[in-house]
Amino acid sequence: MIKATLLVTIGSGAALSNAVINVNDAIDGIMMPASWTAADLTFQVSLDGQTYGELYDVPISGVAVSNYQVVAPPAGAAIPLDVEVFAGWSFIKVRSGTALLPVVQGGNRALIISCMS
Repeated sequence: MIKATLLVTIGSGAALSNAVINVNDAIDGIMMPASWTAADLTFQVSLDGQTYGELYDVPISGVAVSNYQVVAPPAGAAIPLDVEVFAGWSFIKVRSGTALLPVVQGGNRALIISCMS
């Protein structure tokens, strides 16, 4: 197994990152920046890099579901992520906060995504 890293940035005054291409890699963790405006993490995913949807942790089947969410990660923390939740998606965006309650970051925030190949 080869480890790779992807850099994603949430810009100053923004809550949603740039898109990261993740072809044939399995996302298994994320490193939080040392400077982080306190917020949960949620994710958007896409197959084509054009149309994004909210990432949910269970299939939508007529019952209430929630976003795949990392609750209140501390600044500088290394957070494991569920590889299966991210499997099959070619593009990812990271959000500070949730779709309904995004949290604007007070400066550029670079997050490092860990992947297995």
